[in-house]
Amino acid sequence: MPIMKKHLTRFLFVCSLVLAVSAAQAQRGVFIQNPSSDNFGNNTLTVQIYPMLFHGYGLEYSRNLYQQKHYLKVNGVCYVSGNWQTHRQTDVRKMLGGEAGVYHQYNYFELPKVGFRTYFQWGFNYTYLDMENVAAAKTHIEKLGLNVVVGFRQNIVKPLFFDFYIGYGQRWLLNKTIDNTKVSPQVENKAALEPLYNKNMFDYGHGGAMLVVGLNVGFLF
Repeated sequence: MPIMKKHLTRFLFVCSLVLAVSAAQAQRGVFIQNPSSDNFGNNTLTVQIYPMLFHGYGLEYSRNLYQQKHYLKVNGVCYVSGNWQTHRQTDVRKMLGGEAGVYHQYNYFELPKVGFRTYFQWGFNYTYLDMENVAAAKTHIEKLGLNVVVGFRQNIVKPLFFDFYIGYGQRWLLNKTIDNTKVSPQVENKAALEPLYNKNMFDYGHGGAMLVVGLNVGFLF
């Protein structure tokens, strides 16, 4: 628990820096109205589609900070699963965890009449996972991430819109603990005994560079 508190403290410190930078960008014009706000809104709430591929359910909120150019975004993802029907010893049977992120979005091109916008976004996230596979091997994962992406947003029917982004990500593993005390003695598969979850860049336990992609559907207000 002391280790976890230390990592959470670091994460909150990083988030504070992002907030400070965003506030500095808009120190003389926070929440200033802009004609394009009618088309893009000063607030958005989106459902994140991509985490669903990994049994995550995420929401993201964004707030206009300055003349529709600078937005502050915060998101949360809950990872939960249990009692999967599978015969592979290495498959995840139970999972519980979460992710929290804070980002700064800069909008550099838009077509207000058609509701189209392109943007640059960067920020940090923190992920916490407790997992158990079919062989009953438990794995605990904590990691810190950096995302730098470009994206575009298109209004569908006001107030609905969709949002897509792609870019570079970096993941730093803060903690990865494997507990094999409850592994069945007849299991001989080493991967089942030591589930590292790092088969590819999108896996739960991956550390290092990765491709970041996202697809969101939301509404503006």
